[in-house]
Amino acid sequence: MQFEQIAEDSNATIEEILKAGEKLEKKRSIKYRNTDDHSETWTGRGRKPTWLVEALAAGRDIEDFAI
Repeated sequence: MQFEQIAEDSNATIEEILKAGEKLEKKRSIKYRNTDDHSETWTGRGRKPTWLVEALAAGRDIEDFAI
């Protein structure tokens, strides 16, 4: 219902609004990867993941994980 109201108010279709939203969405690139488990990554935004916090506490340097 909310999308329909926004579409009506802006004289656009729901599809046009969703397509415009896709263009505005920023893709976050991965900046850090766990060297022990390559499936674990971090963009550098938000809280540091547990694997990175533990590695830093063990004396590793964040640059060791930079891509």
